[in-house]
Amino acid sequence: MKYINNELNNMKICSTDNNNSVKYYEHFLYKEKYVIVMELCDNSLQNILDERKEGFTSDQIFKIMNQLNNTFKII
Repeated sequence: MKYINNELNNMKICSTDNNNSVKYYEHFLYKEKYVIVMELCDNSLQNILDERKEGFTSDQIFKIMNQLNNTFKII
């Protein structure tokens, strides 16, 4: 239970302070299971990567890694 609450809290922090993550709205217990209400995304990361015809440039990789780094600094 402590692990789940910690993860939910991390999701809330990332969603609030970061434009690069899926928005978290709330969670609640329903029939002994957690329900997490989040933003509906138009596409998945896997689909986006599958649709790419070419790899990433070093500048694009730098920007992606910088966004990831900024995301996880707040946790």
